[in-house]
Amino acid sequence: MISGRYDYFLNEEQIALYETFQITRDEGLATLISAERVAEAFGNHLRVDTRQKDGAFDQVEIAYASSGKEGIREANLRVNIHDNIAEVVRVVDGLSIQEKITLPKEYAFLPLLRVFTGNLILKLSEKHLPVCIPNIKNPQDKENWFALNIEQRWATKDGDAFQFLGGQYDEKARFWLNDDGFLKRYIWNQKENLRWDVRLTEFVNE
Repeated sequence: MISGRYDYFLNEEQIALYETFQITRDEGLATLISAERVAEAFGNHLRVDTRQKDGAFDQVEIAYASSGKEGIREANLRVNIHDNIAEVVRVVDGLSIQEKITLPKEYAFLPLLRVFTGNLILKLSEKHLPVCIPNIKNPQDKENWFALNIEQRWATKDGDAFQFLGGQYDEKARFWLNDDGFLKRYIWNQKENLRWDVRLTEFVNE
């Protein structure tokens, strides 16, 4: 079993935002990852449960809840993937959407949380692939929340760190991995006066 925790620092001060994860195997030797992001600072919570066989995701479930007065309050996503076909069920504040999406022949999947980032960076540093990412860009947009987007991301080695470009990350962001290939730390300037520093503060590999 592997477990760990990420803590978030904003402008060098720790805030009420963290992620935890646990990785196990089932009887069929599939890899199961359960991860949570508890964001008291922003009044929301995200839980991700995935299953991987032979290194590929075949099942992804994500649950979101927010205590905010505006925007989406509760949402759930379930994705089953077989032969590059993703069967998607999204329920967002009671709005239910079912979709069947054809994925690229070769692609990578990013189920949002930090535990999945290290492996994706390693994969993209070896070969450029389109990346499938559930949409969480606008909590006011119920119809597109958790929709599967295909985005372009790139990863390259830069000294002892990596650049991971695309989405919100520019060439100034830096990502470090530990010896097991997990994200160890990343630094990113969201704006000139907003500097994020996310650190793997606990890690157990038994």
